[in-house]
Amino acid sequence: MAEASFGGATFSGLATFNGAAFTGDARFNEVVFTGGATFNGAVFTGDTQFDEAVFTGNAQFNGAAFTGQAWFEVARFGGNVEFMRAAFTGDAQFSFASFTGYAAFDGAAFTRNAEFDQARFGYLATFKGTTFHPGESSTSFRESRILWPDLEHVLPTGWHIGQVGDGEHTIVRVNSNDRSQ
Repeated sequence: MAEASFGGATFSGLATFNGAAFTGDARFNEVVFTGGATFNGAVFTGDTQFDEAVFTGNAQFNGAAFTGQAWFEVARFGGNVEFMRAAFTGDAQFSFASFTGYAAFDGAAFTRNAEFDQARFGYLATFKGTTFHPGESSTSFRESRILWPDLEHVLPTGWHIGQVGDGEHTIVRVNSNDRSQ
């Protein structure tokens, strides 16, 4: 599929894009998925935008490949979301995203910048076996929030749950004095 633009569309029921190949830019900005969405094994070779998308059910991007920029800014995931074994070879933006259910990034690979700034994890977050670009500033969780810090979160290597001044919890680098990371 060449360029695709679904901006503002509503998908009722389960929306299935498993194995789809988007060879141009794919825009799902402000899309509403009311019954779940699956993009397992999908390939996005252009830039991909899910900015302000709303997933009211579960969402799966297992094994998806994003070779351009991938934006999920201000996306709202109302159910469980899985990005297990997803590959991000361009920058990935999850800033201001909210994850109400289980958020699984297990085995995902981020080879460029990965930003989760001001993201909200409302339940369990797992990054087991996730790899990030080794650059010190390539991964960011600035002002992110973990709403259930007592759950058994699996955070990326080198990160832990820290407390911020207002009693809430965030994800910070191990041995970091900068609580904003």
